[in-house]
Amino acid sequence: MNTLSIYSSASFTIVVGAIHYSLSRVATQFNDVFEGFGADLPWLTNIMLPDSLYYWLVPLSFGICYIVHHLGFLSRPAVLLVSSVGTILSISLCIVGLYLPIFQLGAVVSS
Repeated sequence: MNTLSIYSSASFTIVVGAIHYSLSRVATQFNDVFEGFGADLPWLTNIMLPDSLYYWLVPLSFGICYIVHHLGFLSRPAVLLVSSVGTILSISLCIVGLYLPIFQLGAVVSS
């Protein structure tokens, strides 16, 4: 059994899952504020809410990557590469998605 792929897939899954959970709680609070102003959340922030598919798909994709590795379709470096790139892209999208409501809220308040 390959411990490197187990640890890398598990650690990336845990890190991304924790980040998405905490960021979805913030996105939910943005949703309440925007509803108070009668505005809609940006689509990138909206997909981070817990009822969206993206919220559940990203952490599960790393577990799927590990399973695909054990079926023989991905090598060890490919598992690390996919997990690393997926984590970086996922966190980057979350950061951008959380800044968009702040900019949009500033536009709603000033108008």
